[in-house]
Amino acid sequence: MSHTVRKTARLKRIEEMVERGILPEAAFERAHQLIISRRQLAVWFDNGLLALSVGLMLAGIVFFFAYNWADIHRFGKLGVIGALMLGGVGAAWAYEGKHPVRSMLGLLWASMMVGVFLAVFGQIYQTGADAWQLFAAWAGLISLWTLVSRSELHWGFWLLLIHVAAALCWNQLLGPGYDVPMEYVSITLAFANIALMVAHHFWTQRTKGQGFTSPRGLRALVAAATALTVFPVGFHIMSFGEEGLGQMVFGNPYANSFLVVVAYGVSVAAAVFVGWKRARDVGVLAFVGLGAITVGFVFMVRVFEGLDDVAFFPLSIYTLVSFATLTTTLYKLHRKETAASGEVTDG
Repeated sequence: MSHTVRKTARLKRIEEMVERGILPEAAFERAHQLIISRRQLAVWFDNGLLALSVGLMLAGIVFFFAYNWADIHRFGKLGVIGALMLGGVGAAWAYEGKHPVRSMLGLLWASMMVGVFLAVFGQIYQTGADAWQLFAAWAGLISLWTLVSRSELHWGFWLLLIHVAAALCWNQLLGPGYDVPMEYVSITLAFANIALMVAHHFWTQRTKGQGFTSPRGLRALVAAATALTVFPVGFHIMSFGEEGLGQMVFGNPYANSFLVVVAYGVSVAAAVFVGWKRARDVGVLAFVGLGAITVGFVFMVRVFEGLDDVAFFPLSIYTLVSFATLTTTLYKLHRKETAASGEVTDG
């Protein structure tokens, strides 16, 4: 018996159980989504190979220029990269409406070539630009393509460039030149992720799904915002009372840590509101919970830092209890949500 026949038989049994009232009506649609056909597997396999080929081609171009750098004329270098960039744009245009994945990968390829073009141009003419300026210009030049693609992968690449540019800007300019603490750059980036998450959610609600309907993008933004706020909170727990922005602005060293904790609270509240209250995504709560466990762990390290080896016992108990509580809570919430939506669940 073929795979397709077995799939049809399973769906028929579920359909019979729905007709007899054993399962809710939504169970058949959910089963149809979960049971993967050969055609779906072929499409996923094809897209995966296409993405792998794009990555291998990009790696080949980088190694080609690295090996033959001295033997290629500067116009040849820029011309080849420009042609590859235009080829990506042409592929995106050619596959528009016919094959969305290929169209997206074409724009993503062109976006990557923009960065290669800027790097090669800077090497040839020695512009003297800092590394953060390269990444900032790269992100700015591909912003329109990122908006047009409506791809979570493309948006993720664009956000990665923004984060790298901000980190390098602090390392090369803001930190050495203006004594800006790294934690404030981290919090600013976290708020940027939260703002994008909120804006995208309400845009999707307003346009009835014309956006990133997959929960992966939402979870990625929450994960990034959580990591970017947990880092400064943990840092201030370990260095509580030291001078910083709070000392300079309010004349109180403890105000510095207070500002960081408030920023973390705002980030968590926004993530829970959008990710759970609005989107009902348990995955968002998982990232928020992991962030809270991390903050609690750092706090306990600070509390028991003078106990040496004795501190391992309460830290171990805390870790086991907190992860067990988080896992149990998330499982119950997931069961409750799936039961409310009429989906088929195990056990």
